[in-house]
Amino acid sequence: VFSTWGFGTGWIDMSLVILIVMTFMGPIINLRRLKSILAATNAETSSVPSSNLMEKVKDRTLWSSVIIMTMLAIGILFLMTVKPAMLGSLVVVMISIVLGFIVANLLLSRVSRS
Repeated sequence: VFSTWGFGTGWIDMSLVILIVMTFMGPIINLRRLKSILAATNAETSSVPSSNLMEKVKDRTLWSSVIIMTMLAIGILFLMTVKPAMLGSLVVVMISIVLGFIVANLLLSRVSRS
């Protein structure tokens, strides 16, 4: 960044913003839910998971967050490859978020039926 591109380049700025947002998004959204799963797992006495534990593992917010952050990471890789201007970078981020919601809903609806 410093030697070749510099800040002020759309794809670099957008990638850095996404990384910073994901750095906070993970702990704020996921940490409490993951600690809850750990506590429920440690409280288990049977080898078969309880319905309480399974409910915590299937948390929609947790999985939506994980899938959206995965799509954003893929979006960053796309930005690094294609190197679009700021408008193109914004479009890529929006598409990544929308795809994240779509994939999360598809997977979570499939899990809730089973």
